[in-house]
This record gives sequence, C-alpha cells and structure tokens, in this order.
Amino acid sequence: MYNNVEIDFVERTCQNLKHIERLNFDEHKFFEVTFFLNHCYGLLIFPQSKIMKVVKKMRQDLSYYDINEDNVVTTHDKDFATVIRSMRNGLSHGHIEFQSGNTDNTITRIVIKDKKNKEIEPHTTITLSVEEFEEFVKRFAKEYLKVKKKNVSQNSIETSNTISL
Repeated sequence: MYNNVEIDFVERTCQNLKHIERLNFDEHKFFEVTFFLNHCYGLLIFPQSKIMKVVKKMRQDLSYYDINEDNVVTTHDKDFATVIRSMRNGLSHGHIEFQSGNTDNTITRIVIKDKKNKEIEPHTTITLSVEEFEEFVKRFAKEYLKVKKKNVSQNSIETSNTISL
C-alpha cells in the first residue's frame, strides 16, 4: 500500500512552487492567482479531516504565514487553527471572491468567507493581497511538510520500538 500520499503531494507542491519562481513570465503566459489557488486547494482540502491534527502542531503565529490579523474579520478567535479551518471551509464551499484594485481588472485581492449553512453573512472573512496569498501558500506548504515528516519519523521510531520488544 502507498503510505506517503500526503507527504509526496505536499513535496510536489513545494517543487512546483520552486519551478514557477524560475519561469520567465515574458516568454510564457501565466495565471499566478489560478496557480496559487489550485495549490492552496490541494494543501487545505486534499488532506481532508487529517489536516487539523497537523495544523495544531504547526507554527501558530499568523504573521509567519504573512496573514495580518487586520485581514481577518471574525466572530471567532483569530488563532491560527481557527483561521485555517475557516479558510478551508470557505474554499471547500466556494465562498471566494476576487477583487481588483486597478483599471486593467488584474486580481489584486482574494477574499475567502466562512459561513454556516445558509446564513447570509459570513462569520469569518479573510482578505489577502495576491502577494500575501502566494506567501501564505509557500509558507504553509513548507511548515506542513516539516510537521508531517516529523510525525512520520516519530511514528516509525515508536513502531520499531514496539516491534523490538
């Protein structure tokens, strides 16, 4: 059975992120918001319910992930795990908006909203500039991978200790 799906997925996401930094945008048409949004979906949605166990072990300061507390409007706590859960829920249910602050309609901000069932108003709104969103995806992937690999390593040590008894 293939056991490292989550780790391999995040490692490949990190590799994609590195490759894109080397791309010459003058030669290739590139939609950076689409690219980073796809990676964010993969990072937050793909692990399903397991993600929150890992998130609780990750670095908890929002500023590390380039999320300013002023960009999070919520009736809940503004702690890292709650913001990630809201972001995951908003993405999962398609509660995302794109805003443009310029005349050429280039996306400049991404707004993710989390709301309960059929409520009209969200209980959490996260607004990030494209640059902040990109940095969030990169840092989240890196930190998630670090914690996940550490957990796998610890589990294999515990398993080998159990087997040798």
